[in-house]
Amino acid sequence: MNNEKKLAYLHYLKKFVTKERQEKIKEILTLRTRHVTIALEEVSQSQNVAAIMRTCEAMGIQDAYSIERDTAIDIKTNIARGAIQWMTLHRYKIKDQANPTLACIKKLQTEGYHVIATSPHATKKLLDIPVDKKIAFVFGTEISGLSDLALAAADERISIPQYGFVESFNVAVSAALCLYDVTTRLRASAIPWQLTSEEQFELELEWMEQSVERPELMKAAFLRAYED
Repeated sequence: MNNEKKLAYLHYLKKFVTKERQEKIKEILTLRTRHVTIALEEVSQSQNVAAIMRTCEAMGIQDAYSIERDTAIDIKTNIARGAIQWMTLHRYKIKDQANPTLACIKKLQTEGYHVIATSPHATKKLLDIPVDKKIAFVFGTEISGLSDLALAAADERISIPQYGFVESFNVAVSAALCLYDVTTRLRASAIPWQLTSEEQFELELEWMEQSVERPELMKAAFLRAYED
C-alpha cells in the first residue's frame, strides 16, 4: 500500500477499535524506542525467552533479535506471545545465513548500534556505558553464555556488578538489569530516543490491525471498498 491507502486503512480500522484502545496505542507509541535493542544467541529455554520478551516490551523496546544456529527460539508461552505481538522480532537462522551470529551483529553495527557483549569476566561495568549511542546488548545461552565468535565480533564487553559467590546472573535477570539501567538513564536525558513519526505511523497501523477480530477479512473488505 502507498501512504495514502495506508492512512485510509488506518481510519477504516479505527471504526472497529474502542477509543480507549486507540488512546492506549497512541500513548505507547510515544514511549517506544529503537535506541536500545537486544540480541539473543541460542537462548532457547521458554521461561527465559518469555521473561526477556516481557521485560523488553515493558521497557518500551521495539525490536529484538534472535540468533538461532542449532535451536529455534521458543515463543510458545502466553507470556512471550503477549509481549512479542507488540514488538518486532528479527530472526537470524542457520538455514538463511552461513553464520547467523556474524550476520546479526554486522547488521546491528551497520544500523549504527554499539554492540555490547555481556560477560562476567569483563572489567568494564554496566554503569560505564554511555547512552548517547544506540546500544545493542547481546546475551548468550543459559549454559555456556556467548560464543567466542559473538564476543570477538562485539564492539565492547561489559559485566554486571555482583557481590555473592555465584559467577553470573540468569540470562533473563541480566537482560532486565541492563535494560532497566540504560532505558532509565536514556529517558532522563535529552537524547532523542523516540521513534520517528514514520515509524510510529507504521506501528500504529500494525497494532490497530492486531486489535480487531479477523484482520485478514477486515483488510480484504477495506481493499474491495477502496478499489470501488
